[in-house]
Amino acid sequence: MIRVVILGGGYVSVWACRSIVRKINRQVRKGEVQITVISTENYHAYHGWSGEVLGGIIPLQHQRSSLRNLFPHVRFIRGEATAVDLEASALTVRINGEASRSIIVSYDHLLFGLGSGDHNERINGSADNGFRLKDPRELLKLRNHLIDVMEQAEAEEDERIIAKWLTVVVAGGGFEGVEICAAIAELFHKSKKHYSVLRNHQPRVVLVHAGTALLPQFRPHFNKLADYATAQLRQYGVEIRFQEAVESIGPEGARFSTGEIISSRTVIAAVGQKLMPLRGSESLPRDKDGRLLTDSSLNIVGNNKLWAGGDIANVKHYRTGKTCPPNALWAIYHGKRTGDNIARSILDKPLRPFRYPGLGQAASMGVGKGIGELYGIQLRGWFPWLLRLFFFLRFMPSRRQMLRVFMDWILHPFGGHDLSSIDYEQVVKKEASNSIANKREELVNV
Repeated sequence: MIRVVILGGGYVSVWACRSIVRKINRQVRKGEVQITVISTENYHAYHGWSGEVLGGIIPLQHQRSSLRNLFPHVRFIRGEATAVDLEASALTVRINGEASRSIIVSYDHLLFGLGSGDHNERINGSADNGFRLKDPRELLKLRNHLIDVMEQAEAEEDERIIAKWLTVVVAGGGFEGVEICAAIAELFHKSKKHYSVLRNHQPRVVLVHAGTALLPQFRPHFNKLADYATAQLRQYGVEIRFQEAVESIGPEGARFSTGEIISSRTVIAAVGQKLMPLRGSESLPRDKDGRLLTDSSLNIVGNNKLWAGGDIANVKHYRTGKTCPPNALWAIYHGKRTGDNIARSILDKPLRPFRYPGLGQAASMGVGKGIGELYGIQLRGWFPWLLRLFFFLRFMPSRRQMLRVFMDWILHPFGGHDLSSIDYEQVVKKEASNSIANKREELVNV
């Protein structure tokens, strides 16, 4: 039996697993090939909807897809890979829960699809006093907190305390920071009819960016799009601070590199992600940023049984020779190619090079306010916003969740933003119940 092990439950892992099963479905069903997916969570989080979840447009549970439902005929282990023995071709995996223990999982092919995590070390106090966005639990914590600050401000009479409750500081002027800033500003704006305090006091949203212009991902080739996004934030009343940085986050607010302190109950760190290297993999070739070096087939250089894709991998664009951007769409296509090539390797067929040219990039500045670059064409307004919506729905791995999100958008004009707090434990219980009830395979052709 050939053993394929996939690390992680993100975009690379989901689409790689799908590709392998499609290519060698007969061998998988007969037990000739065993696919094992190892992930710390039993769901795939579609991070593209983070702003919409934060704004109460899409429920958190609709952002996530059950990995067990996505992986038919696949062994799924909910645990954390803590070490790899490259010589023995084996992983040490810690199983969490009531019967916490470590097990050994052997492999013939190993795919590194671990992705990245929040970079808590960049800002002092971020882990203890700030809010982060990568972990869905943190996203829900922030969403509940935003509802609570409006509730607290509504009940307060002291002007200084109200100002503190209604001040939000966002550190980071990239895609994540800009979209989250827009989502929060839109949430405050749409909530005015429900909270008198928002009608009588202007919420303060401060975006802090160390550079001279927002959205460096769009610059210098698509300056018009980045400038449009900047203008939209200013229309929302967002205060943008250039060439400054949040140095530390404390219980009372944020301290800037200039020495200024802004009193706030809500400081969000959107200053990039960090890689999560696996112990035992130190000898593998990496670039200066710590990403695994791959060849054109997405094998890790010099290792025909090791594969990598997504944030953790340095994959070169076949035309430009530059490293592919670390975003969801590229990770999806990395996953498709690695899965296909793992299957081809098992079948003793020649591997195929990664030849995805790229599609573009997009961001939402609120409903109907999109920016997008499609094959080099710059788009602004409703059209790119709808294109983003279409592609995000199309690339959701679960048909059921895709339909739920689609209905969320259909009903949004009638129901508006959900302003109720959410009990995370109840969400987990509901998802577990749904996972048991829905055993059918949920993969959607894209």
